[in-house]
Amino acid sequence: MAVAATDIRMYLSANHAEADTGTQGGAQDANGRVLEDQFAAAAAVSLQSSSASDTQNATVTGRLTTGDIDTEVIAITGTTAATGSKSFNRILKISLASVAVGSITVKQGAGGTTRHTFLAGEDLCRSFFYGAVADPAGGSSQVRYEKLFVENTHATDSALTVTFELTTNPSSRYAIVVEDALDDNESVANRKTAPTGITGAFGAGPFDCVGTSGTLAAGQAQGLWIRQTLPAGDTPGADEPVITTSLTTA
Repeated sequence: MAVAATDIRMYLSANHAEADTGTQGGAQDANGRVLEDQFAAAAAVSLQSSSASDTQNATVTGRLTTGDIDTEVIAITGTTAATGSKSFNRILKISLASVAVGSITVKQGAGGTTRHTFLAGEDLCRSFFYGAVADPAGGSSQVRYEKLFVENTHATDSALTVTFELTTNPSSRYAIVVEDALDDNESVANRKTAPTGITGAFGAGPFDCVGTSGTLAAGQAQGLWIRQTLPAGDTPGADEPVITTSLTTA
């Protein structure tokens, strides 16, 4: 069967700093993916697995309605939904104690909308730019960089004429660019340091995959960098940037 949209997955990089110090980027993290869909309103986190063997703790980190970052540990109880007690306005990351056995859905409230699905073998999801804040009014703009990978997880088939585009850009604070080689491992000293091994300049795109004729073969991943620019005095927002991958199949 040809490559389907579900075969194209967005993974984290191995080094995903949560402050403005510490290495950023590197190789792909095979067990961690970008949070698929941010919460649309404050709600408790609900988790449920397709497998009765998933009986483990999930540590949820997010911003409360007060803006404070807080955590909650929720015990996953297999195929029975487990719902936390804290109301999160924005999810920053969810970390599982061990890799998922089945598919674990993350819902916005008990019985609510599914915002992410951990696939078997995964143990982490997170949003972009954990804890990033702007300077007070009168200060300087703050520019940060994070890295992600878009992988073709199809077992055999290539995705053709692949392009990447920033299709949702809250307050025009974000821009993207592609790495200059597939499956690369470039890292930077910290998330305030710009990458150098890139093709083109940061923008909204669309950007072509660097594979021959834009081809992303089965099992290959294209690294992308996303840049966040927060002007001084910027107010927090809950919206996430959205990167869309377009492709054709043979």
